Amino acid sequence: MALVACSGRGADLGGLSDGGPEGSASGSGSGGTSGSSSGSSSGSSSSSGSSSGSSSGSSSGSSSGSSSGSSSGSSSGGSSGGSGTVLLFGGGTSATTEESDTWTFDGSTWTPHSVSGPSARCCTQTAALGGHVILFGGLSGSTYLSDTWVWDGAGWTQSSAAGPVGRKGAAMAAAGGKILMFGGSNGSALSDTWQFDGSSWTQYGGVAPGARQGAAGANDGSQALMFGGYATTPNAETWLWSGTAWSQPSVATPPIARKGAMAAPFGGGVLLFGGWETTTTFVADTWLWNGSTWSMAASSGPPAREYAGIAPLGGSVILFGGYNGTYLGDTWKWDGSSWTQVSVASSPSARTASISAY
Repeated sequence: MALVACSGRGADLGGLSDGGPEGSASGSGSGGTSGSSSGSSSGSSSSSGSSSGSSSGSSSGSSSGSSSGSSSGSSSGGSSGGSGTVLLFGGGTSATTEESDTWTFDGSTWTPHSVSGPSARCCTQTAALGGHVILFGGLSGSTYLSDTWVWDGAGWTQSSAAGPVGRKGAAMAAAGGKILMFGGSNGSALSDTWQFDGSSWTQYGGVAPGARQGAAGANDGSQALMFGGYATTPNAETWLWSGTAWSQPSVATPPIARKGAMAAPFGGGVLLFGGWETTTTFVADTWLWNGSTWSMAASSGPPAREYAGIAPLGGSVILFGGYNGTYLGDTWKWDGSSWTQVSVASSPSARTASISAY
């Protein structure tokens, strides 16, 4: 789900080697409050405290072996548009370092916010709901977190809602006036479906996709879409959530199987970019879902990567960071026909991260 995508590093699951920074994790927790960093930073790791420096540059090239992490391939935004601001929280800046900083992006400038909020983590799940951004869980060191947080445009508030077990790398999207969350990993790939209405979590008990983490998710204007992910190997499955039930459409020419792809609502459909496919190669293709079929929209643009943040913003789509053997800190914009790199004075440090528009 869109910059509702998940950030960070991910554990190897079922024999699928992630090559890059991996975190093998166990246990679950609720993740307390911490001060978030406010300075702009660049390059590789910075701690969960504050950091400063100049903006990170873009990084190019693909690499064999995939990042550990998981930006939950989730996408932000409700239906197609996206409003005027993109939110980024935390993420993984190295195999062992998570962040707790909060940033917003207005289409041209990244702005850090010195606010208290969730503790440092990677691999979170985020999605927009009713002008707010909902964040759930993630991975902190070796602990899978199970806390729910709400961003209201000015600060973070922790929800008291009980709900899913701690996890990283779930797919998340808005659908039917609620947040949909599917799967992820808490040491093993999960296959549970949950909805959050702004105050409480409810589990869905019907027929569902198989267990997976690292799937991409976004709303296509009428329903939530989930693509790809992996349990033992990446898949190329397309699933649709109506708001009450899952269905798997027959798709003639889907994108190749992948995990760690990024998806965002766009033009009444869904834009999908990149990921890591079955031959240990990062990919850089751009696809569009129109509600019933996939079509390739571009074969060039940002360098190949997985687990970037992606979100709709004012008729365009913003992509930030990710991993392709190197942690990336570049910002890109899709205008409907091509990608353009956005020149920014400062930005979050290079990382895998989840972002959402609100």
